Amino acid sequence: MTRVDLVTSLPARLIVILAAVLLVSTVLPAAPGPPQDQSAAKDPVCGMSVKPADARFKSEYRGKTYYFCSEGCKQKFDKEPAKYAAPDENGQAPQSAKDFVCGMTVKPAEARFKSEYRGKTYYFCSESCKRKFDGDPARYAGK
Repeated sequence: MTRVDLVTSLPARLIVILAAVLLVSTVLPAAPGPPQDQSAAKDPVCGMSVKPADARFKSEYRGKTYYFCSEGCKQKFDKEPAKYAAPDENGQAPQSAKDFVCGMTVKPAEARFKSEYRGKTYYFCSESCKRKFDGDPARYAGK
């Protein structure tokens, strides 16, 4: 067998191809995964990623909106919300919230006016403040 026959034989070609693949896979960085959706929320029951804009199932607890992948997860949460909900930084339910339009302090448990924006619930002292917020939530949510 000549040198030309050795290089052109099928086993030799396979070895060259495998060596090239191995070399390329060790030299080049891995391809990045799919981009992570920053607007996704986590279902507190099963941990699945849920897009708030598309979520069919949601519940409010301690002034925060929770999103669920299914009715079953929502029902489990609604039966025992404290088991699944994230506590605030003190481990307590919030006793008051700020109306981001006028700055007034509002009690979430008694608030008649509220809106959701980007997975968070905002409380208002009046219908007027709620309307202003709903008209331009990005303006007020950042305060």
